[in-house]
Amino acid sequence: MDTGNIAGRQITQRRVLGWIMLLVGLGAGAILIATGAPRWTRLLTALPFVFAALGLAQAREKV
Repeated sequence: MDTGNIAGRQITQRRVLGWIMLLVGLGAGAILIATGAPRWTRLLTALPFVFAALGLAQAREKV
């Protein structure tokens, strides 16, 4: 029984946003590591990864 509260387009939007945030996090992390940025600034890349995880999990669970 499907109990999700989102459908079709919303699932696609959350999945796409999740993948985009994952790529943003990877790109930002790579740039910060390559430029030798301080550790505390590299910690900020956790935010895109959190949003990526939320978007992909919500799309999968349809909530």
